[in-house]
Parts: sequence; C-alpha cells; structure tokens
Amino acid sequence: MTQLIAIVEGQTELEFVKQILYNHLWPKGIFVRPLLVSTKIKGPVTLTKGGVVKYILARKDILSGLNQNDKPYVTTMIDYYGLPKSYPGMDSVPNGTCNNKVEFLEQQIADDINHRRFIPYLQLHEFEAILFASPEKICDTLIQSDKLQEVQKVRDTFNNPEEINDNPQTCPSRRIKNIFPEYNKVVYGPLISQRIGLSIIRENCPHFNQWLTKLESIQ
Repeated sequence: MTQLIAIVEGQTELEFVKQILYNHLWPKGIFVRPLLVSTKIKGPVTLTKGGVVKYILARKDILSGLNQNDKPYVTTMIDYYGLPKSYPGMDSVPNGTCNNKVEFLEQQIADDINHRRFIPYLQLHEFEAILFASPEKICDTLIQSDKLQEVQKVRDTFNNPEEINDNPQTCPSRRIKNIFPEYNKVVYGPLISQRIGLSIIRENCPHFNQWLTKLESIQ
C-alpha cells in the first residue's frame, strides 16, 4: 500500500480528503492521510487551526512528511486565492490564464522542495470552485431549488468553475454565501462535493483533474 500525506489548508479540505479522496484512492492501493497545515508556531508548540499559512510553515510540514520512515508521497491542497507573498514565485507570476499562473507557482514550489515524492497542488481559486461543477447539487443540498437559476448564472459566466475569480467580493465562497447566507463551508462543502461525485468534478475542473490523475499514478 502506497502512503500519501495530503497537507490541507482547512477543515473543509480535511473532510474532503477523509470522506472522498480516501475512498477513491484506497482501491488503487493508495492510503491517504490528511494533515492540517501548521499555521503558527508559539514557543515550542505548533498550532494547526488551518487557514492562510506562511510558506515557511507549509514547507516545514512538507519536508517533515517526506522524511517519515514509511517514505510517503506528499501533496498539498491549498487555495491559490489569498496565497501569501512568501510562496516561491509569487513576485514573478506571469501574465496569462489562471491555469498558467497556478501551474507556474506549483512548479516553483516543486523546485524549492526538490523531491520526487512531492506533488504540489494549489486549488483554483479555492475549494468552493469545484462545487460549481453542479449548481443543481448545491441547491439540492441546501434545499433551495428556487435559487438554481441564480447559481447557474454564476457557472455559465465562466468556461469552467476553476475560473471563478479571486476578488474578495466575487471569489467562489463569497458567491455561494451571497446566494445562501446560511452556507457553512465545513458542513456543506464536503457534503455537496460528495453528492456531485468526483467524475463530474473532474469533467468540469481540468486543473483538479490533472492533480487527481497524478495522485492515481503514484507507486
């Protein structure tokens, strides 16, 4: 059984890995363990509450995972939205599509870590983007089918859900929250994604699909 550590940004991603990614990869001989990224060091104690994290702490967790005795692979699931300037390449992100930018940053992080068992992944633009793969499931889960047209309008504005942008007022989570004020990402995020299913998410989210394809191929 191949070991995989998934270093995640928050509780929503933690539950996604535990509930969905784990069940998908297990039959392929891959045992995935989620790890909430360290967000602060206070004296001798490292705090892991999740959220936006400085690169120095994410790097520490990545290297610590790679150095474990069972020689696991390590991947990340961290939002591109709100990514701190401390990440490699943030001061030289090229012009182009959001995919060009995030792939550039992933390569910069990979070059810095420089380890064959490390697979960097930055979520475009944040976790909620993948939920727009199915506006119907968003509305069904929140039991408000009357808002389907409003959610569908957001989805239809972009070529794919991952292009929903990184403006604080129009990022994926803000758009959902504006339509559904009761939306709680930790409660509903993993549930909606589970109901959508990975196959639909992969069809609609090419960068996510590329990441999952890489994870499926590790040995």
